[in-house]
Amino acid sequence: MYVPGIFINSIKYCQIALNKQQRNSRTI
Repeated sequence: MYVPGIFINSIKYCQIALNKQQRNSRTI
């Protein structure tokens, strides 16, 4: 399977965003 780098970067960006949201929700 060939996965474009843009697709991988978008997944990593989404994971980072979700992690930030979870951290913010915990602090609140």
